Amino acid sequence: HGRTDEVCLRFKYETSMNELYLNRTLRTLISNAVDLYLADFENRKLQENEYKTRYAYGKKNGRLRWGAFQMRADAEPEIQFGYKFQYDSPYFVLVIKEGSNTNENSYDKILSNIEMILYFTKAQAIALKEVLGQDYILSLIKEQDIPQASTEPDEY
Repeated sequence: HGRTDEVCLRFKYETSMNELYLNRTLRTLISNAVDLYLADFENRKLQENEYKTRYAYGKKNGRLRWGAFQMRADAEPEIQFGYKFQYDSPYFVLVIKEGSNTNENSYDKILSNIEMILYFTKAQAIALKEVLGQDYILSLIKEQDIPQASTEPDEY
């Protein structure tokens, strides 16, 4: 989303379509979290305590839109970066915490999103880091022959 300098991850979770918007700060934090996870994985420092490890590498609020047939709800839930063991195998995780719906047209019917956990293998975490990288995003824009414009705020 060029106007907002956000990357949108679109995914289905249970019966809803979800759009998780990641601004540049959030993308940088996730990228750094992947690096820390890979280092801990290689150095065999991963622990199996889910309550400590699910946000081991940080957390920050993000922007989420969701709905069953159309995007009807919006929230700014906390996104946690960490890892979790599942069947004796570790996974890098993004935990999307429950957040109150802020869409005034639907908040009386949809109170909040559910907590969601997105799991990534090492290879998937590396791929996630790559597609969230500014260089990759700019290369996609260049391929589409879209003129490159600065996303830095103007000074006045």
